Amino acid sequence: MDRTSNIRIWLPQNFIEGSAGIVYMMNAAHRGDMYHMRASMALYPPADEAADKDVDKATYKPFGVVLHSYKKGPTDQLVDYITQLALAQGRKVFTTEWDYEILRGIKLNVFADNEGCVPGCKLDGQRIKATEFNQSKINVESVSESGCTRFIKRRVDQDPRRLNDLPGKMAQLTPEQATSLEGRFRELSPFRLLHKKTENTQNVLLLHRDSGMKFRGAYPELDSGAALWDLATMMEQISGEYMPKDVGKKLNVIFCGASAEQLNDRANSIGQYWTDLEPIKINGVSTRDIEAHFFRWAYREGYFQMVVGFRSGSLDLFTFLGIPTVSITLRDLIGNERHDRLRGRDFKRVNVEYDVPRHHATAWVKSKYSEEGKPSNVIASPYWPHEKPADAEVKWREPRGDVELPEHIDTAIRETGASRFRKFDFAIVRLGIMLACERYLGWEYLVRSDEEELYDHTVFNSTARFCWPRVLGRRRDEEVHKFFVELQKDDDEHLDYLSLSEWLQQPRFKLEQLEDRSRRDWIAFWKRWNSVDLPYKRSRV
Repeated sequence: MDRTSNIRIWLPQNFIEGSAGIVYMMNAAHRGDMYHMRASMALYPPADEAADKDVDKATYKPFGVVLHSYKKGPTDQLVDYITQLALAQGRKVFTTEWDYEILRGIKLNVFADNEGCVPGCKLDGQRIKATEFNQSKINVESVSESGCTRFIKRRVDQDPRRLNDLPGKMAQLTPEQATSLEGRFRELSPFRLLHKKTENTQNVLLLHRDSGMKFRGAYPELDSGAALWDLATMMEQISGEYMPKDVGKKLNVIFCGASAEQLNDRANSIGQYWTDLEPIKINGVSTRDIEAHFFRWAYREGYFQMVVGFRSGSLDLFTFLGIPTVSITLRDLIGNERHDRLRGRDFKRVNVEYDVPRHHATAWVKSKYSEEGKPSNVIASPYWPHEKPADAEVKWREPRGDVELPEHIDTAIRETGASRFRKFDFAIVRLGIMLACERYLGWEYLVRSDEEELYDHTVFNSTARFCWPRVLGRRRDEEVHKFFVELQKDDDEHLDYLSLSEWLQQPRFKLEQLEDRSRRDWIAFWKRWNSVDLPYKRSRV
């Protein structure tokens, strides 16, 4: 297995006897990660596990699944979605209300109800007798959410054709169930009032996200916030002033996941689609399987051709469904290493990183991991469960370390919402969308560049310093020169902003790295322009 950890945990006896000693393990509250676990199981079915171990498929016991911290109601959809494929593959599934610390605890106190079963625990969807638990912990190899993503990447690198069958596993249905669902989709579909693509117009699904604003929500930085309108504006620009006449295409934005109130009653939206799908039920099919098939069906029907949004598990689902995606995240944000594994031509995906945080609950912190044996730093959102950045003199905002925030402060900071992109970040993200249109919508071509390969790498600040819209002309044309002079000013302005923003808790050496990369890039660019002297000289504030 690509990435496992050896741990000792409490497990029911029947689970132990029915699995291979390796388990997929996940917190049931981590809904965004369920698509990665589902994809990992789909790309590495038990038959492949047995083949890799060179054992008889008939007697092989596949990897098990442990879903902990289960809470009835909020986590039901995740449990149902993971369990459906796992049981179909013959895996043992242990679901429990116990958290990770109890599973690894020194002593297990098992309480039985009047039927002799353990409350809050199930094995393969059935209640478990208290007698199923040994009074000794078991050594297992666990595959975490991050391990699942690593494993997906490795399997695809070995053979990209494995992705061909993945959409059918992300929405696992019989042909009869699929036909029945599609009939219902045509009656209830939020797309019913929208137009399919035409020869010159293609539809882009623009995902709205606001889960980070909720109390204890993850990544308020990655909420759409005011940048939702920036993204819509970018697509208007790509369709208008940056569209070459010989291409002559247009992007039509369809908002997804936002209420009419949040969108100021904009008509081109499928709204909170899950409310339309809620009445649709099929015995033995999970809610998330129905949602996944809904989007797969809508894509095949031609209602949309690409998806754009901030880094999230929901966006990753579209990638696993084989739908072109643009995934946007903040540079150096914790978790980006997983984000980077799902990119490039095989995944039909462009990843983009912007520089300046948009939310005041975002800041630099000390990482839990080290680089070459030395403490390292990352950006966290929210920052407060973490420690002060390592090896850095910064003005640390209260609370420090793991001190709990009062609930009213937590809520007040979150509810400010994420802001718009700064000018240079706007250019970075717009470039990423343009490159996705080129590669995955077949619009050749929108961008000129000094770089030979753009599609299989994350689009970030350095990428933007060497690319320009083709409609402006060729290198050394006056309009191109004006474009880069303004772009460099915007780049310098956002570096100034970062240097003055104490709330980011940004280590000085990190800022110096950014400044040095910017300086070297612009010198290289203008040298290629046959001009050693920069036409715009940076002044420090």
